Amino acid sequence: MAYRVEVAEIAAAEIDVAYSWLKERSPTAAERWYRGLMASLASLREHPQRCAQVYGVSSAGAEVRQLIYGRRHGRYRILFTIAGNDVQIVRVLHGARGAGRGEA
Repeated sequence: MAYRVEVAEIAAAEIDVAYSWLKERSPTAAERWYRGLMASLASLREHPQRCAQVYGVSSAGAEVRQLIYGRRHGRYRILFTIAGNDVQIVRVLHGARGAGRGEA
């Protein structure tokens, strides 16, 4: 089953901020990062349930799952929910930040 992946406004803004920060330092690295991130998001079209649930965090009452993108200090947590055939990306957080307990 193919899921439709949608990016929430706050997640899109977080992607923009991260991309801008990287682009100031290395335009080439920023482009590579962005392409990889988009590929990771697209991978959620197939089997998003493969990703671990984040316990203690919810988004509008729905369970939140996470996909980790990147390596070492450049890790990002892609937090998302699944509702029917839709995957909603709710946050894209740098690994040093976190959605602790509570709302994503």
